[in-house]
Amino acid sequence: MTAAAGIGGRLSWKALWQVSGLGTSFEAVFDDLYTNVFCGEDAWELLPNTATSLESLRSWCSANDCQLGVMSNMDSRLSTILQSLGILDKFDFVLTSYEARADKPSPVIFKKALEKAGLPPSSHALHCGDSFKRDVAGAIFMNWTAVLVDGRVDEVKPLEPTEDCNFSVHGDVLAMRVPHIGHIEGLLAG
Repeated sequence: MTAAAGIGGRLSWKALWQVSGLGTSFEAVFDDLYTNVFCGEDAWELLPNTATSLESLRSWCSANDCQLGVMSNMDSRLSTILQSLGILDKFDFVLTSYEARADKPSPVIFKKALEKAGLPPSSHALHCGDSFKRDVAGAIFMNWTAVLVDGRVDEVKPLEPTEDCNFSVHGDVLAMRVPHIGHIEGLLAG
C-alpha cells in the first residue's frame, strides 16, 4: 500500500504482517518489530562517508542560505531513525511520503519539499538519491538538478540515458552520477 492510498505507516505494515500466522501473539510481535527492531539503531547503518559529508553540506547550506532536507518514501518513523543515527540535526526538514500523501517520483512530494523549505513552487533545487526511477526521474520532471548516488562508480560523471534508464534533460537541468554524497558540495559550488 502506498502513502497515496492514505493509510498510515503503522496500519500499512500491520496489514501486511497480519498474514504471518502468528495468531494471538501477533500484536506483541508486531509492536516490537515496528517500534523497536525496524526503528532501532541496530536496523540501520550509515554509509562510510555519510556523517562527514552531511556535516560539510550542513555548513555549506548555512553559509549559502539554502535548506538541507530529507525527502523519503518512508513512514513517520524516519525522524526517529535519523535521530538514532545521529544525523537528524543536519537537516532543516524531514518529509515522508506519508506526510506528503504521495510517493516519489510524484511531483506532489517534490512540491511539498519546496513548501517545507519555504520556497515558491517554481524554485530550482538539487535532489539526490539512489533510485533512478524514484529520485532522478522525479527531480528531472521538476526541472531540478538530479544526482544519482551509485557506489559502483568511482568519480563524478554526467548521468547518461541508457536502455534501463531513459530520460531527457531540458535547459539548465543537470543530471549527475556520484559515488557518494560527499561529492554533492562540489556540484553545488561548481
